[in-house]
Amino acid sequence: MQRNNVKQRIIDTSFDLFREKGYKSVSVMDICNACGITKPTFYKYIDSKDSLLKHFS
Repeated sequence: MQRNNVKQRIIDTSFDLFREKGYKSVSVMDICNACGITKPTFYKYIDSKDSLLKHFS
């Protein structure tokens, strides 16, 4: 899978989860499970859950 596709999938999935459950209720593990990736893969593409917010403004 291409690098940009994984990062974009994380961003898109996070947006959906934040909208559905609320930012505070979603963990990095929730995002990973929804994307079918591991935590190390998440952190390879995204610095932190907080850093995802810059993609939505």
